[in-house]
Amino acid sequence: MQTALSRKGYQMFCYKCGFEVPDDAAFCSKCGTPLASNVASAATQPAQPANTILHITRKKNFNGSALVFEVQIDGAPRGVLKNGGSCDIDVPNGSHLLTFKHGRDIASSNLVCNGGDMNIEFATGFMGMQITQI
Repeated sequence: MQTALSRKGYQMFCYKCGFEVPDDAAFCSKCGTPLASNVASAATQPAQPANTILHITRKKNFNGSALVFEVQIDGAPRGVLKNGGSCDIDVPNGSHLLTFKHGRDIASSNLVCNGGDMNIEFATGFMGMQITQI
């Protein structure tokens, strides 16, 4: 592959037209030739993960609560949580509605997933239900 850059001292020049270009330029500003070394370095940047892994834990409730909650993402069932239990859910990046449901008891939270891991704690008690991103 032919490189689009040639060095003359500390200056960079386009091999096609000879125009002087800045060291960090991706293209020649005169003729538009891709400057291979800078285009290649931009291409080697790590890509952001396409999905987010939700690590969801239900905080242990010591009042003997045996209720099982369904975990929903955007209204679709994706898992269940027993008292003190946990589950992992793989979701695409973007905005989602996370819902915990048992009968008529519902707790919901909006999530914005940007890749990687997200830890969420769900708790039930006398004062209702609580969702916390940790």
